[in-house]
Amino acid sequence: MSLTSEALSSALDPPPFDPVQPSIPISYPLKTIQELESRAYFKSFHYPFNKSSVPLKSSVLDDRPRILVCHDMQGGYVDDKWVQGGKNESAYAIWHWYLIDIFVYFSHNLVTLPPPCWTNTAHRHGVKVLGTFITEGSDGIETCNKLLATKESAQMYAERLAELAADLGFDGWLMNIEVSLDPSQIPNLKEFISHLTETMHSSVPGSLVIWYDSVTITGELSYQNQLNERNKPFFDICDGIFANYWWEEDYPKLSAAVAGDRKYDVYMGIDVFGRGTYGGGEWNTNVALDVCKKDDVSAVLFAPGWVYETKQPPDFQTAQNKAMAIIFLLKEGKSQMLLGIIYLPKAFRPKPEIGKLSLEHKSDGHNDKLAQGPSEYFAVLGHITIKTSKDNPVFPPSSSWLVEGQYIKWSSGSQGSKSLNVKIAWKLKDGSNFQSSKYNIYVEKLAKTTVGNSGGRVEGIQEYIGVAYVEAFYVYDLSIPSTTTTLKFIIQVCGVDGASQKLDDSPYYQLDVEASNHVTIPIRNYGEMTSSRRLGLMQIQGEDYYQAQGLWDT
Repeated sequence: MSLTSEALSSALDPPPFDPVQPSIPISYPLKTIQELESRAYFKSFHYPFNKSSVPLKSSVLDDRPRILVCHDMQGGYVDDKWVQGGKNESAYAIWHWYLIDIFVYFSHNLVTLPPPCWTNTAHRHGVKVLGTFITEGSDGIETCNKLLATKESAQMYAERLAELAADLGFDGWLMNIEVSLDPSQIPNLKEFISHLTETMHSSVPGSLVIWYDSVTITGELSYQNQLNERNKPFFDICDGIFANYWWEEDYPKLSAAVAGDRKYDVYMGIDVFGRGTYGGGEWNTNVALDVCKKDDVSAVLFAPGWVYETKQPPDFQTAQNKAMAIIFLLKEGKSQMLLGIIYLPKAFRPKPEIGKLSLEHKSDGHNDKLAQGPSEYFAVLGHITIKTSKDNPVFPPSSSWLVEGQYIKWSSGSQGSKSLNVKIAWKLKDGSNFQSSKYNIYVEKLAKTTVGNSGGRVEGIQEYIGVAYVEAFYVYDLSIPSTTTTLKFIIQVCGVDGASQKLDDSPYYQLDVEASNHVTIPIRNYGEMTSSRRLGLMQIQGEDYYQAQGLWDT
């Protein structure tokens, strides 16, 4: 008996993504208006892993021309979707944050939520991060019909977007209504934008809502490529406009005149791929930036991943450094071009903001190897503090933490080995928040031995398995030798100054390896129990067991 090719293909296809079921934590967008309305994201297994853990220290934008970088790289959610770290050491990265004011994470999904790696990194350098709301094509028309049906519906969806930004810790939205509308829908569209702006400002001080130059005040989808009377009504009720990138040389000046004292809220689009953009983009992106600087408006670098996607020589690090150097044009002065490489005259190089202190910086842009242990060095340009050993932070003792194991799943391997999936979550018992920069996660595999008539545990090696930036970590497919009887997961707390708690003093979660046809579930740090009745364990494929809810009494 043989399978048809169609049946075989169906059998080999992975199951569709179910955000409620436990799996390796990822970042993902919302694709339908129903997902937004139902608040389905907050029921997702992945939701708590996607919260930003680094607050933005300063929420005030400087009163000067600004740079907005709009990430549009390979459709979004590539290597950066892996919240706990990926396997591609050559993944796309940005390390020129001191040149950027605003970062927009962009994709062509309805609601694009920035992966926390971008928000955390940008916030460390004082850069705001925006998600994207976009409607396109026939689906976009249907979405807008529902969104703009009434004033109340417009307000409700605005509040849903504001809630997502506030809860996940990013700083606002780029709004792109890229479909034609009926003129009767425009009042509710304006209500949607104004209510979103007001709600964002209330819930996230310093947040931004930026309008994309697409649909006009008459409902026509017509890119103006400047700020004018056809899109200014939207500009007036939000924090800025991203002008489409097909503008002509005098459009920045005309836009500045229309904006008046808000000229820095006009962000002239520049497509680095050069698709109809002034000056041609690519290595000539400086041509458009020169005009923006001359006319005293802000600029958008759209799709700077061009360097990475087109594999510009000689390598990504070198090409990225050359490409990002053009931002100096808007910040400091006019460029000089030589053989397609941008050189900055000494007079135009940015000056350190900390006086005459000599600064040296070396960066490869990314690590050459995957992390095999916790990072020993972390630095952000800014205030430098030197502490003696007496000033080391006092970490909460291990006993002050509640540590839980949830969604426990065992699988059997060869020669008596097993593998384990488990979500580990922790919090302080008193409900307070300890200001930590991250948590290093280790596992110790313990074996039980018998000496005479007494048993004992043999300590194993403390193996580093990952890092968490929220108070949760998902252990996936952990290999367990047949001799291991107990697993001890250690959560090493790290302070914001780089100090870390001693492993022996750190909170931990201990789990006995299942011995037969049952699962032993630790009750936080208080003890252990076995009870399929209370935990509703579900048998899956023979010896695999799955704890569906992860709930128990203390």
